[in-house]
Amino acid sequence: MKILDSLVDMVQMVHGLARKVARHDRDLAQQMKRSSSSTALNGSEGLFARAGKRTSRLEDAVNSARETTMALRFGESVLDLVNELPE
Repeated sequence: MKILDSLVDMVQMVHGLARKVARHDRDLAQQMKRSSSSTALNGSEGLFARAGKRTSRLEDAVNSARETTMALRFGESVLDLVNELPE
């Protein structure tokens, strides 16, 4: 399924960015990785679940995606701040 490939691509991208963020904020990097993995795992589980569990898992995936979005925004801010520091 194309959506599953997209979820894997997203996790790979976020984990790559998390490696850069981890040099300056290890906790934020871990949270980025956890939330992106949760998005993919809950999303893929929701695609194959039935009835009520399907909705619940997809809602969990959306909430994790929101968390990932905020973590990426914070990570971008961390990297921007580091780049502005005098050498």
